[in-house]
Amino acid sequence: MELVKNLARAVGCAAERLGEKHRRVAELNRIRAVLRCEERAAQKEYAALGRYYYNTLRDKENPVAEPHCEALDAIELRIDAALAMMQAASQPEAYEEVDLCDVEYYDEEP
Repeated sequence: MELVKNLARAVGCAAERLGEKHRRVAELNRIRAVLRCEERAAQKEYAALGRYYYNTLRDKENPVAEPHCEALDAIELRIDAALAMMQAASQPEAYEEVDLCDVEYYDEEP
């Protein structure tokens, strides 16, 4: 009988430890999810700040920022060219009407 009690106590302790481990893992996963969301929010804010700087505070004399601004200018030109190509490719082509009035008919016996 003592063996059954010890076994039951051991199973209970193992289940308690396993439950604690799962709670800890779940808490860490929630913290990681919060960190990912906050990092994404920070990236969006950095991008918004960069757009604001690029559009309103751009200084052509700044040797650090100007190469990045020029790279963005080049990227915007490539994006505009690609959009124009995509629009041209998506429009239906004007088809030339074929007129068969000048075609000679030739029947050859097999």
